[in-house]
Amino acid sequence: MLAAIEVVKAQREVIGQLHLPHLPLRRTRLDRSHPHDKDWRTWRGFCLVMQRLASEVRRLQRGRGHVSKLSVATRASVSEKTISRTMRGYGLDPRADWPPFDWLPDEDRA
Repeated sequence: MLAAIEVVKAQREVIGQLHLPHLPLRRTRLDRSHPHDKDWRTWRGFCLVMQRLASEVRRLQRGRGHVSKLSVATRASVSEKTISRTMRGYGLDPRADWPPFDWLPDEDRA
């Protein structure tokens, strides 16, 4: 049993040392941080989608109450975390800059 463990350790070490140039290097979490929704990949698209969804939620609430990130996330079929992460990517504070009604879609944000 001990010999099998040593073989596995040796195999892992060899595999870790391999560099296969024809295969892409492992991407980090930051490399994958662009939103899956193509509209969200630009500030204008993200802003307009969030404003539309927030307006729909407000209309459903008949103008009463706060438009929560959870209700917009549910409407968009994403998590609150996804919205917050995308907001941070555009330089917004997920707590202070919510709801999206005052966002300017034509503002220059990267």
